[in-house]
Amino acid sequence: VVDKPGKIDLDVTYFSQIDNRFNSHGSCNVTSIAMCLWSFGIRGDGSQPQLEDQLYQTCEHNGLDRHSPLDLKKLVEMFPGCHDDFTEQGTLDDIRVAITAGKPCVVHGYFTRSGHIIVIRGFDETGFIVNDPYGEYFAAGYDTTISGKDLHYSTGLISRVCSPESVDNPKHIWLHRIWHNH
Repeated sequence: VVDKPGKIDLDVTYFSQIDNRFNSHGSCNVTSIAMCLWSFGIRGDGSQPQLEDQLYQTCEHNGLDRHSPLDLKKLVEMFPGCHDDFTEQGTLDDIRVAITAGKPCVVHGYFTRSGHIIVIRGFDETGFIVNDPYGEYFAAGYDTTISGKDLHYSTGLISRVCSPESVDNPKHIWLHRIWHNH
């Protein structure tokens, strides 16, 4: 959806990880993947009350490490028609190109000491529109009492936390570009 010149915001469902059945403080990975899959019409098999809980169990039952980007790619591609174009050398422009093509992005970053994963669903001239499953990020930490839906994270913030070794010209973003054959 193009809202105005220079701004694109995809319609990506928001899920909070705080209410997850399994590991609510460590399931940003499957929650971010669930947001993208749900937006493509994937509803799961009903084995768990939430798609993200099913994805957590799918990882457990199939020997997939939800912290591994390559295993998250495998998880996405277990669903018919779903694809994950993953790179460890993503750039900000790669994110913008994917969003423009209608592909929501999942990125890994150091929003927390142990790392955190969010969905980038859009962009504008000054940053990115995100769905953050843990709430809203601030330099002092997270406010988990508010929704992480449709937040605006600046280009500088994404650069610092997602590619800290190349902040001025980010080129090491762990980036999943996710899409579905309709």
